[in-house]
Amino acid sequence: MNTSPFRPWLFVLALLLPLPALADVQVEVSISGVDGKPLDNVRTSLSLLQREGQLITLRTARDLHGRAAAEIERALQPFGYYRVEVNAALQPVGEQDLWSATYDIAPGDRVPVTAVTLDIEGPGADDELLTALLDDWPLQPGEFLDHQRYRQGKESLLAAATPLGYRDADWAVHRVEVDLDTYAARIMLRLDSGPRYVFGPVTFESDEFDHDFLEKFVLIEEGAPFDQGQLSAQRRAFSASGFFREVDIEMLSPGEDQPNVIPLRVGLVPVPPNRYRGRLAWGTDTGVGVQFGWTRRYLGSRGQNFSLGLAAVQERNKLAGDINYVIPVDPLTESQVKFGARHESKDLNFEDVDLDQGGETRIETNLLGALWQSPTRYWGPFTVTPEVGLTFVQEEYDVFEVLFGNLPQSSQDLIRERIGEQAYDTLAPDFSALAAQGRLTLRRADGRLYIRDGDYLRFDMLYTSEAMGSNLDFWQTRLQSWHIRSFGDRSRVLARSRLGYSEADNREVLGINFNDMPEYYEFRAGGARSIRGYGFESLFPEDTITGGKHELVLSLEYEYEVIPDWSIAGFVDSGNAFNSWDDFDEKTGVGIGMRWRSPVGLVRIDLGVPLDDADESFEVYITVGPEF
Repeated sequence: MNTSPFRPWLFVLALLLPLPALADVQVEVSISGVDGKPLDNVRTSLSLLQREGQLITLRTARDLHGRAAAEIERALQPFGYYRVEVNAALQPVGEQDLWSATYDIAPGDRVPVTAVTLDIEGPGADDELLTALLDDWPLQPGEFLDHQRYRQGKESLLAAATPLGYRDADWAVHRVEVDLDTYAARIMLRLDSGPRYVFGPVTFESDEFDHDFLEKFVLIEEGAPFDQGQLSAQRRAFSASGFFREVDIEMLSPGEDQPNVIPLRVGLVPVPPNRYRGRLAWGTDTGVGVQFGWTRRYLGSRGQNFSLGLAAVQERNKLAGDINYVIPVDPLTESQVKFGARHESKDLNFEDVDLDQGGETRIETNLLGALWQSPTRYWGPFTVTPEVGLTFVQEEYDVFEVLFGNLPQSSQDLIRERIGEQAYDTLAPDFSALAAQGRLTLRRADGRLYIRDGDYLRFDMLYTSEAMGSNLDFWQTRLQSWHIRSFGDRSRVLARSRLGYSEADNREVLGINFNDMPEYYEFRAGGARSIRGYGFESLFPEDTITGGKHELVLSLEYEYEVIPDWSIAGFVDSGNAFNSWDDFDEKTGVGIGMRWRSPVGLVRIDLGVPLDDADESFEVYITVGPEF
């Protein structure tokens, strides 16, 4: 038997032959001929590009390169390119393990749309509102095919049909046909509207409130097209009222006789009826103080509410108490009637008026009022809240005691006799007035706790006369404003103003000017919300004791965020209270501050320095809450 000799070198050669295909290489990819979104889609779709910079075998590189032309063609079709030519090359670049893949793309012309067929079938075919949506279809004959616009058009049409009540609407036909022979595209769409659903009656599950009252919160109209967005808005309306801690809106099954009508059942869990608050506090303007508050969130079953507040502070032994009763008229527009009573009293002694000796008096003010807050309106981006009402004010104090209270009674009687009863009545007034008042508030803000862009304006008018049963005649107007603007992500500029004007008689007694108006309505400047650097309400005309008829205060502040939620600020405040322009004595304060955006509101710490005469060389202010 003749056997061929074994040749081991042939076996070794067979093992070495595939080694080049198994070698690891890196591939650089270069694409030309397209740009913009088509290029982005090509880069996302190209498998070889996803492995760029990685070590892969040459065989893998060639396999991925072989798929590239088809991947590029598919990536360009959504943009209407159906005649794409790709000049592809894969070759080594100098170094043994570095290869280059180049794709020169000739996308050709985009395929035009030559026909668009849009139809609606079902009950919606006769709905003018639904059929009108077809007029906004984004692709029309003569335009180039764009699959992204086609898809967006489909989604938009379905989204627009849902608020019209066609919650089951779907596409019965949705097809794009591209004829490569004639190089033309046809779009065929048929929407099956399904039944049109409408809202049915709304019922309530609540034992605490009358259904007549709850119906005032209802936004949804029976018979209106069913819209999920309306359900969300309705839930927010109940939640924002402050009466309910849980709101559950259940869609009930349609009845057999009305299969397209969806009734609603609203389940409401009220908040606890009572809320109590107590606080021990210290303020730079007031010293140590205590506060107590009780709110009865609802009385009876129609949403009427009651609140009681008491406060006492160290500064001038101030006491204040408020009682308010509110009757909702239209909860959705915040229209309501308020009845309120307030007592406020504070000491006035000889030291407060820069005398070396004297006595003291207690300024006591009592107010009783009724106010109607009309429905909130909208003017462009502003919410507009008008209010009108009547307030009865009674106030008394005795400046005669401040000036001469340290003297024996006989000396006081002698002084009183010499100055006369009219002068004494001026020093110890007993004001009683029924005042008509109005307020207009405009507000817009891009946030609740921290405002980066917003405006606030409040205009107040007050009028009383002897014809209304008062023992004095005067009227007053006030204007307060805030303007906040942001520059970049870290800077804010805040501008603030307070303007006040009163038309009232005044009398001079013992060289002191007294305005014929309650001290409660007179103006005093100074403090955290006025002119920083000066004590709270420490600025008023030099020839008066209680305050001025007019006020002008302007403020400008710059704030810069240094780290998230923490900012530094610089400010200048200027103005004063006065009785006439001739005695306007402008006071200016400057300072720096720190701001912290806490979870409960903006915390401000300011150091104000007076540039004019002041009792102190600086003042520190701490306030919490939004600017307005």
